[in-house]
Amino acid sequence: MRKPFAVFAPDSDQGSGAGAQDQAPDPTQDQAANTTDTTDAPDVKDDGALQAARKEAAQYRKRAAAAETKLKELDDAGKTEVERLTSRVQELEGSTGTADQTIRSLRLQLAVVNTAAEVGVRDTETALALIDKDQIKWDDDGNVDTRTVTKALADLVARKPFLAGGRSIDAGAGAAGSPGSTDDMNSLIRQAAGR
Repeated sequence: MRKPFAVFAPDSDQGSGAGAQDQAPDPTQDQAANTTDTTDAPDVKDDGALQAARKEAAQYRKRAAAAETKLKELDDAGKTEVERLTSRVQELEGSTGTADQTIRSLRLQLAVVNTAAEVGVRDTETALALIDKDQIKWDDDGNVDTRTVTKALADLVARKPFLAGGRSIDAGAGAAGSPGSTDDMNSLIRQAAGR
């Protein structure tokens, strides 16, 4: 930074090398030797006060820069903390959603098992896989409305009668529920023997 108020006088010893001194402002030089316009400049006597003001201003600039750096670090740290917490919340919501789906699935399975006997369904696993889940209604607490499960199972048995208890399909022999036949093995053996 150039100091506009400093007066530099050529040193006669400067070329000799012996006794060369630093080129520092000399407050004792008279104003006539100065070639710059000094109408707005303070007197040469105030050069010490000017230097002190400059030092003080430099300290304030350093402190301001340090404060801005610290503020930016705090903002960045806050953003990363917020981002970290946001991702944690999303992770927990995902696991909560998975747990809610599992609970809902287990409640539906329990409702199907409990109401299957009323409708006459023998294979509850197949009934659970084939049931129209859109027919099932849930209350506000997440519990299954058993009336809708009963209706859905009745509709399923109407569409897939092999799920019903008294009827089964014998592979290759046709329906076992045909007239004149019974479902137990002894009657099938007697019938094959002609008895």
